[in-house]
Amino acid sequence: MPNRQLASCPTYLILFISAAILFSGCGKEKRSETPAATLSPTVEIKNHQIKKSGDNFKLQVEYLSVGSKFVDTTVKNFAENEISGFRQMIGTERLSHNWINELTMKYEPIFRPDSLLGIKFEIYTFTGGAHGNTRIVTLNFDLKSNRRLALSDLFAIGTTFLDTLSAISKGILKLQLGEYGQDDWIAKGAGPEPENFQRFLIGRDSLVFFFEQYTVAPYAAGVQRVSIQLQRLSELLNPEFEKN
Repeated sequence: MPNRQLASCPTYLILFISAAILFSGCGKEKRSETPAATLSPTVEIKNHQIKKSGDNFKLQVEYLSVGSKFVDTTVKNFAENEISGFRQMIGTERLSHNWINELTMKYEPIFRPDSLLGIKFEIYTFTGGAHGNTRIVTLNFDLKSNRRLALSDLFAIGTTFLDTLSAISKGILKLQLGEYGQDDWIAKGAGPEPENFQRFLIGRDSLVFFFEQYTVAPYAAGVQRVSIQLQRLSELLNPEFEKN
């Protein structure tokens, strides 16, 4: 037997109620866009922020745009994929009465006068356990050619640049880590493997590499930053990069 009260409701009211029920479990979301610090007179940076919360999570993700369709699309997709991956990982269950899952993402840009833009993302997640986890992701772009730069693009073909980067980094880390510096840990985490040097930024006169927690030292040592002067790498660099 049909529900007389529901049957008497106007169609638009039924649709409104259905939509409210459908989205009630999706959490609250707020998106904003604000001007960011000026890196160059030719590059206008805008800061974008996504804040969202639900029964079992809260997140705050920040990313930038620079007016380049390729760069902006790449960065926005990266940010949204981080949110999507986080939501899929945590599911719908709450950690406990006092704790919920967390995601925070912040960025730090670096710009060279030759139109090379680097962005370092620091991504913190807490999904239970003794402490949260911090990941580092870097994206490097050539704004003139609208392309993303890999580490291998900076070095001449056929050079054993990873061996050099590894040797220099291991020496710096040994001194930098002090009591946390263990030879076997450093040798593995800073060995001449591509995955060990994928987190990098191109500075004005140096390459900066980041080593996440647990890669070259215990969690307590934190994320490690190693800066290598380009002058020390001059014999290995790609001539096209040196022109810049």
